[in-house]
Amino acid sequence: MSIVLKAEVENCISCPCSEKYQIMTPDSFEHYMGIFCSKVEDSELKRYTYDGIITKKLVFSYERPSEIEGQEIPDWCPYKK
Repeated sequence: MSIVLKAEVENCISCPCSEKYQIMTPDSFEHYMGIFCSKVEDSELKRYTYDGIITKKLVFSYERPSEIEGQEIPDWCPYKK
Protein backbone atom coordinates (compact mmCIF):
# COMPACT_ATOMS: atom_id res chain seq x y z
CA MET A 1 0.00 0.00 0.00
CA SER A 2 1.27 3.49 -0.78
CA ILE A 3 -0.01 7.02 -0.46
CA VAL A 4 0.67 10.25 -2.29
CA LEU A 5 0.88 13.48 -0.32
CA LYS A 6 0.61 16.87 -1.93
CA ALA A 7 1.51 20.07 -0.14
CA GLU A 8 1.85 23.68 -1.12
CA VAL A 9 5.09 25.03 0.29
CA GLU A 10 5.82 28.76 0.38
CA ASN A 11 9.35 28.50 1.79
CA CYS A 12 11.78 25.81 2.85
CA ILE A 13 10.97 26.10 6.55
CA SER A 14 7.44 24.82 5.93
CA CYS A 15 8.70 21.96 3.72
CA PRO A 16 8.52 18.52 5.35
CA CYS A 17 11.97 17.74 3.86
CA SER A 18 13.73 20.56 5.71
CA GLU A 19 15.87 20.07 8.79
CA LYS A 20 16.89 22.77 11.27
CA TYR A 21 20.19 22.72 13.17
CA GLN A 22 22.16 25.26 15.19
CA ILE A 23 25.43 25.97 13.39
CA MET A 24 28.63 26.14 15.44
CA THR A 25 30.51 29.45 15.20
CA PRO A 26 33.74 30.70 16.81
CA ASP A 27 31.77 33.39 18.66
CA SER A 28 29.76 31.95 21.55
CA PHE A 29 27.37 34.92 21.40
CA GLU A 30 26.23 34.07 17.86
CA HIS A 31 23.29 31.72 17.53
CA TYR A 32 23.03 30.88 13.83
CA MET A 33 20.39 28.40 12.78
CA GLY A 34 20.63 26.59 9.49
CA ILE A 35 17.83 25.22 7.34
CA PHE A 36 19.05 22.17 5.42
CA CYS A 37 17.39 20.12 2.66
CA SER A 38 17.25 16.46 3.69
CA LYS A 39 16.93 15.37 0.04
CA VAL A 40 20.13 16.98 -1.33
CA GLU A 41 23.66 15.96 -0.30
CA ASP A 42 26.45 18.55 -0.27
CA SER A 43 29.64 16.57 -0.84
CA GLU A 44 31.81 19.70 -1.09
CA LEU A 45 31.21 21.17 2.35
CA LYS A 46 30.55 19.75 5.81
CA ARG A 47 28.67 21.92 8.29
CA TYR A 48 29.50 21.62 11.96
CA THR A 49 26.42 21.85 14.16
CA TYR A 50 25.69 21.12 17.80
CA ASP A 51 24.05 17.89 16.57
CA GLY A 52 27.18 16.78 14.69
CA ILE A 53 28.45 17.11 11.13
CA ILE A 54 25.74 17.71 8.54
CA THR A 55 26.40 16.80 4.89
CA LYS A 56 23.04 17.99 3.60
CA LYS A 57 22.76 21.11 1.43
CA LEU A 58 22.32 24.36 3.37
CA VAL A 59 19.33 26.33 2.11
CA PHE A 60 19.99 29.41 4.27
CA SER A 61 21.05 30.42 7.75
CA TYR A 62 19.77 33.09 10.08
CA GLU A 63 20.43 34.56 13.48
CA ARG A 64 17.13 36.34 14.11
CA PRO A 65 13.69 34.95 13.25
CA SER A 66 12.89 38.17 11.37
CA GLU A 67 15.50 37.13 8.76
CA ILE A 68 13.32 34.16 7.72
CA GLU A 69 10.74 36.30 5.95
CA GLY A 70 11.32 36.68 2.23
CA GLN A 71 13.42 33.53 1.87
CA GLU A 72 12.62 31.91 -1.46
CA ILE A 73 12.82 28.29 -2.51
CA PRO A 74 16.19 27.80 -4.27
CA ASP A 75 16.40 26.81 -7.93
CA TRP A 76 18.16 23.53 -7.07
CA CYS A 77 15.19 22.27 -5.03
CA PRO A 78 14.35 18.72 -6.21
CA TYR A 79 10.61 19.49 -6.05
CA LYS A 80 10.63 22.89 -7.72
CA LYS A 81 8.99 22.94 -11.12
